[in-house]
Amino acid sequence: MNVENRKASGWDVIGGQFWRLGRTSARPSMKDVSLYLDGVVSQSRVCVIGASTVDLIQASVNCGASVTVLDFSEVMCHDAREAITGPAEMLCMDITVQENRFAACFDAILCDRLVNRFTEAEAIAALRNIKHMLAGRGMIRCGVKIGLYEMDRRMIAAGAKAGRLHEFFDEATATIDFAAAGAILEECVVPHGSIPHNALLDWYKARGKEKRFAESDFPLLVARQDVGLRVASQLWLPDAPSTIMYELVAD
Repeated sequence: MNVENRKASGWDVIGGQFWRLGRTSARPSMKDVSLYLDGVVSQSRVCVIGASTVDLIQASVNCGASVTVLDFSEVMCHDAREAITGPAEMLCMDITVQENRFAACFDAILCDRLVNRFTEAEAIAALRNIKHMLAGRGMIRCGVKIGLYEMDRRMIAAGAKAGRLHEFFDEATATIDFAAAGAILEECVVPHGSIPHNALLDWYKARGKEKRFAESDFPLLVARQDVGLRVASQLWLPDAPSTIMYELVAD
């Protein structure tokens, strides 16, 4: 399955504003971070996917782990380098594209709400490649927000009222296309902390399509033959509303 991820330009727009100015609720709390890092010890080889999760990255470094951070936005990687104290390798890499240099490389792979930024095809490609990077008996911890976001609900209601819902929302796959929403997006955008409004709009427009997950969706993606993972456990995160942390292992 070949996918083309074009979302980097949106994250280049937002960069470190995400954690400096954005909503604290969009990032894992320290209690949630401790759950991601349960069992991670000094010298563990840890990959954090998504440079936006600076608290998770910093806590991984503080554990004494050998930390590699992968993100498809060069600006996010640059700003995370500036924000993190201690050794962490920041690499601009699209996780939907396989990189053989990381084959069987990591004991723990951590990603917070990564798949919520993807279409179903992008999420499958990302999971397949994450599994490719997992060493032996290593584990993956992946947070997934279940259901619609507040802004999604506002856009769906406004789109239905205007007779335009079909232009940007596929009900069958629960996929919202921010790039196609036009004036509906501008009408319904929800403040993200104190990120400037124009930057926020540019960020959403460049994010393109994103799938919203029901509770049963993610385990079904994981169980696909071309992914090769299974859910070992799952836990509703205490401080992240409607978010499940799945622990995955090689099938």
